[in-house]
Amino acid sequence: MKRSLSLLPLLALAAATGCAAPSPYVVSAGSYRSAHVGTTTVAQSGYEPSAPPVASASVTAESSSTGGALSDGDGPRAQPSSPPTELPSSLRPGLATHWGEDRYSTVRTTAFERASERPFDVATLHYNDARLSAMQAQRESFRWLSVHRDGIRISLRGESGEVLPGFMSGGEAFVIGQPGQRYAIVLENQTSARIEAVLTVDGLDVINGQPGSTDNRGYLVRPHGSIVVEGFRRSTSTVAAFRFGGVEGSYADERGSARNVGVIGVALFAERGATLDLEENEVELRRSANPFPGGFAPPPANRPYY
Repeated sequence: MKRSLSLLPLLALAAATGCAAPSPYVVSAGSYRSAHVGTTTVAQSGYEPSAPPVASASVTAESSSTGGALSDGDGPRAQPSSPPTELPSSLRPGLATHWGEDRYSTVRTTAFERASERPFDVATLHYNDARLSAMQAQRESFRWLSVHRDGIRISLRGESGEVLPGFMSGGEAFVIGQPGQRYAIVLENQTSARIEAVLTVDGLDVINGQPGSTDNRGYLVRPHGSIVVEGFRRSTSTVAAFRFGGVEGSYADERGSARNVGVIGVALFAERGATLDLEENEVELRRSANPFPGGFAPPPANRPYY
């Protein structure tokens, strides 16, 4: 039986009885509302970011020849394709997520047993400023953006609760942010089953700050409910707000690697015994529909005709 953390207005510990050995937590969030606590420089034990290592890097350019081609020296020479260069964070443009001010957000543990070790769906949202996002997608067709994944609606919201603009291109979702902007990840469960969602920002788990893994505990989203994840969890009562900023000084950079900045991941897990696929469920209901379920037809409660 998996144990989960629950974001609720009051802090409580749910004890599971008659369960198998507990697996990692799931965190359940119960409210859109949160109160601003204020900025603090004191990190609580178990949630504080590690000190960034001293990093140094240099970029060198090398020339190479492939032979068989003649050049008179006019015009630029084509460069061979190569993997992207790992640049120091201070040289990288675009947005990343910073460790922001404290936000009040209480959690508790609750039981949740995954139907499978593998998530039934994984959503990926890329984010950046407008210019670099357009370069990534090679087009600019901005609109209010939310991603639907098997009954779960995922969006990024600004400080006033507005959905941040974005666009879809090549099957990928791109969200547009601005430096200094605070944002939250909103998950809306449109199914009648509980869902566990494991979230990462810039490749880091939003609960423990470690490299993202689907083995980690997640947030629990109740049937037809919604949760708002406002930041990296510092304790059972606070999170450090998600704030857009430069790559240098971002939380991932402080943790030692900014390689995966600009991406948000949401892995979704079904609960054992639950029916999640609404379309498949509807197909099965219609397949098993009985054309002769009873006797004579009773009149409806409201009869427009007599």
